[in-house]
Amino acid sequence: MPIHQPNRPSGITVCFWMAAAASIYALMILITLARLQEMSGGIPVFDMMPTGYDSQFAHSLLTAIGGEGRQYYLWRQIPLDLIYPALFGTSFYLLANWMAGKLHVFQRILRLTALVAVAVGVADYIENFFIILMLRDYPNLSDALVNAASIATLLKSSLTLIYFIVLIVVLLAWAIQFIFRLRAPTAG
Repeated sequence: MPIHQPNRPSGITVCFWMAAAASIYALMILITLARLQEMSGGIPVFDMMPTGYDSQFAHSLLTAIGGEGRQYYLWRQIPLDLIYPALFGTSFYLLANWMAGKLHVFQRILRLTALVAVAVGVADYIENFFIILMLRDYPNLSDALVNAASIATLLKSSLTLIYFIVLIVVLLAWAIQFIFRLRAPTAG
């Protein structure tokens, strides 16, 4: 039985939030993160290390980008990455809830998945907080600080992966059901 959802988001609302999130993400990937990777000589930045990093990596990255790169990270990349987590969490929360309204049989799992999107945004904010501290504290990075930042990065990456795996599995299950309904003989 479908769960009553009087305030289900419209498709247009979902598209608006998704476009806003995609715009900020594109700015980061194509401009600020690309510039930081260029400044680092090809070393990926913290945001692009889904499996985490250690103190040696953090020190190497922050040394490679230099003072100018650390300022760029702090004043160009971080401001965008303070907007993006809210946009990600909101847009993907709305997407999962919109899908829950369309795919009634998957409502419960999609509603839980919507909460995972919010958790991704929270983990991204925590990651950003620790990155700011590393930028501030360089060259005196404590292992505890780098480990905390790395754990936040791992958490963000893991939750993002869970969100998209569930979404893909739900869409595949729905597609299989749809195909079998089309092939089922009609009575009459």
